[in-house]
Amino acid sequence: MSRYEPFFSFKWPSVVYALDILAWDWFYALSVLFAAFLFGRDKIGKVIRILLITSAVLSLVGLLGVPLENMNIRNIGIIGYAVIGPFAFLLIGKTFMKYKKEKIT
Repeated sequence: MSRYEPFFSFKWPSVVYALDILAWDWFYALSVLFAAFLFGRDKIGKVIRILLITSAVLSLVGLLGVPLENMNIRNIGIIGYAVIGPFAFLLIGKTFMKYKKEKIT
């Protein structure tokens, strides 16, 4: 074991892994949770809102892996931001393109 492993290894516990968890399971979750409330006036907006809230909640649940010292629980958070999040972002992109086209014409 090198003396730098606790800092740069992507194995728990390490500084780099803690920063990754903080970024994705905390800041990502809060940002999409707050963004979710910008959508919801039409049918696709409601779907986007549900996907963003689900993504945020799953990411926040992934934080439980740290105090429980079980990084498998963190996989729940990964599902939130790596599986559900991209679907929401695709729908957001389609929605924005629709509004852009409506504004041009």
